[in-house]
Amino acid sequence: MDVAVPGGSLRRLVPEQVGVFKLGTISGVPEALAMGATDALVASYSAPDSGEVALMLSAFPSPATNQEAMDELVRLMTGDQGFTSAAEGNVSGAGGAQVGKYARLESATEEAIVWTNGNLLTWIYGPLGTALNFHKIYPNGLGPLS
Repeated sequence: MDVAVPGGSLRRLVPEQVGVFKLGTISGVPEALAMGATDALVASYSAPDSGEVALMLSAFPSPATNQEAMDELVRLMTGDQGFTSAAEGNVSGAGGAQVGKYARLESATEEAIVWTNGNLLTWIYGPLGTALNFHKIYPNGLGPLS
């Protein structure tokens, strides 16, 4: 799944519903723009008995600047916010070529799945177990993670 996202087109990657999760609000992400993103949004989803999940999408000018942003996000979460790395690896596109990287981070009560794919950075954040469940059914997710 190679994704090249021109500025302003991220909304098409935000479905109204993902399984039992229903879309709530969508807002901009000035912090991502400050890191060099050309477009960024965060969408909140909620589900009965599962809590709320955040889906953040950011488009960067190049895969290299995108990867730098992901590395910084992971560094902040594992340093300042006390998350640990639960899994990491490469994201493969058509024909098996590497198009990005992913990391799954956990704290005692929360988790995040973050990945790059070309110039697109995707981040899913929520309660432990809930964010991973959302990721598994998100149409633009990576599929099974270790």
